[in-house]
Amino acid sequence: MTKRNRNRHRTESIPLFALGLVMACATALADEGALLPRDALPPTEPFEAELVSQEHLNRYVHALVEVEAIQAEAIAEIDAAADGAAAQDIRERAEARILDAIYDNDLTSTKYNQLAGVVALDPELQARVEAKRAALETP
Repeated sequence: MTKRNRNRHRTESIPLFALGLVMACATALADEGALLPRDALPPTEPFEAELVSQEHLNRYVHALVEVEAIQAEAIAEIDAAADGAAAQDIRERAEARILDAIYDNDLTSTKYNQLAGVVALDPELQARVEAKRAALETP
């Protein structure tokens, strides 16, 4: 990772820590059919599901696995935090680690978020992501 990418997270204003929690809720709602039909949603910019390359998907899945592990660890630490200031410090450190994980997988936070959005709306991509995750978990 270049120095530019390492320092880049300091200027990012995207709350990536919350993204995973939102995406988990969106996935759960999608499973229950509670999301709006795809036609009712604004078009995704600038990429659509059919334009997601296998390479982008692989990078996204690797980043996603790391992001989820960081989030799980941070949530446990936040639950055990002594006060709000300690919890905020944990959140900030987790957000920086999440951005590092994304950049380490040759993605930007914008690209990661775009991929997450497209995957959340496309059952075929969700299946591809789950298959890739399963392959990563298999020794």
